[in-house]
Amino acid sequence: MSNPINIFIAYAREDQAYLNELRSHLRIMERNQTIKIWYDGEIIAGQKWNDEIERELETADIFLMLLSADFINSDYAYGKEMKQALERHERGEATVIPIVARDCAWELTPLAELQAPMQGKALSSVNAEQRQSLYKSIVLDINKAVTKRKKEEENLNRYFADQDAWKNALSLNSINAYNRYLEQHPAGNYAVQARDAITDIQRRQQKEKESIERKAWQQAQRLKSVEGFEDYLQKYPDGQFVKNAIDAIDNSSNRSQKAPEVIFQMLIMGIILIILSTVIWQNIHKESESTGDPSKTTQNPKSTEETKIDETTEHINTNLTSPTGDYLVLAGTFAVLQKAEIHAENIRDKGYTSARVERFDKGAYAVVLVDKFDNEYEATKLVSEMKDKHNIKCYVKSILSPSKYGDEYKGTLYATDELPLEGVEVKCINCVYTKGVISDRNGKFSLPLKLKGEQSSIRYIELSFRYKHQTNKAISKPNKLDFEIPKFIR
Repeated sequence: MSNPINIFIAYAREDQAYLNELRSHLRIMERNQTIKIWYDGEIIAGQKWNDEIERELETADIFLMLLSADFINSDYAYGKEMKQALERHERGEATVIPIVARDCAWELTPLAELQAPMQGKALSSVNAEQRQSLYKSIVLDINKAVTKRKKEEENLNRYFADQDAWKNALSLNSINAYNRYLEQHPAGNYAVQARDAITDIQRRQQKEKESIERKAWQQAQRLKSVEGFEDYLQKYPDGQFVKNAIDAIDNSSNRSQKAPEVIFQMLIMGIILIILSTVIWQNIHKESESTGDPSKTTQNPKSTEETKIDETTEHINTNLTSPTGDYLVLAGTFAVLQKAEIHAENIRDKGYTSARVERFDKGAYAVVLVDKFDNEYEATKLVSEMKDKHNIKCYVKSILSPSKYGDEYKGTLYATDELPLEGVEVKCINCVYTKGVISDRNGKFSLPLKLKGEQSSIRYIELSFRYKHQTNKAISKPNKLDFEIPKFIR
């Protein structure tokens, strides 16, 4: 319930009887807490009457002026109370209602511009019964004024509340703040501005979001990896570059699927080129021998039979450090015999006179044997010496004692091709796992295995492999990979 309207009654002492009758008729409005009446009779003993009157004059909402000749004659009632009430009335702060108690020339006062109840009919001009009806009309007119005043106050309070709410929304400048203003004042003076502000903020936030997403997409493009594109899709499942990311992942997967096939084709082409080179060289060599070209004879004075090395007999050079040594220092494996002989000659020219060519695998391959030793330390020492002094790469191979077919040799193979470690499945064709696990060594694919067969017959480890990409798209491509064959310990 709203606060009651404050009513100030100004009168002359001679009109006390009319004041009491008017208060009696207004009592119903007091009971309804619509109004609160004040007149100088409310001043309590001991209070400063002038201060009390001043306070009520400043706070009253409606002034009732009981007019009579005595009222007009009173300097305080007419000269002070009426004057101050009219000033507030002019400013719109209060309402003044003139009530003629006893007939007088009130039309000549400033109150004549105001509407008086019952057209200004004096209460003293009618009998007691008619006066009751006149009071009733006066009370109803006062009630209309009270209702109007309450509505004005409510509008004024609503205006100030609207102003305060809008200032608060502006200070916060957020969507929640503007929505809260609209909830409290859906038809407020700033409702349109609030909705426009919400639209501007949403548009600005959308631009910021698109800018952040665009930077994430540019980062994924710079990385050019499936992981980068998948990270973008996880963060922005409904983003503007979703289709581009999916296409990029599919393209990467296709390239990954084709990679093993391309490697396999390159290996086949390499083998074919080696075979063709060998055939061509042999034909040229045979033609030079058949024509008896002296220059050819000088370059290769040994006959074909002399260059052949017994496949089953190991030629032992008396210059070897240990003719029966188990640790061999090898300087390369060759598919073309002439290249092996040239390399061996080059090593002998550097002072390693024991260097020679050995054939294996029915003459299909040849190795340059530099020397033999009884212990691994001396063999390793020679490998380091040749690398440091002459930049010739060698490696140590232990043959140990001859073994029958079927013995197992343990070691770890390192592939020359880089493969993803996660999700790899390897099937060994001529070997078995020792642990069945895959490890990483300097970013290379490594595999602990047991080899079956004589070491001299093992040229490569034949494997097939398949793996699943992180996109869960299966990539299966059998392939034979070249491995570096290290020393094996039986």
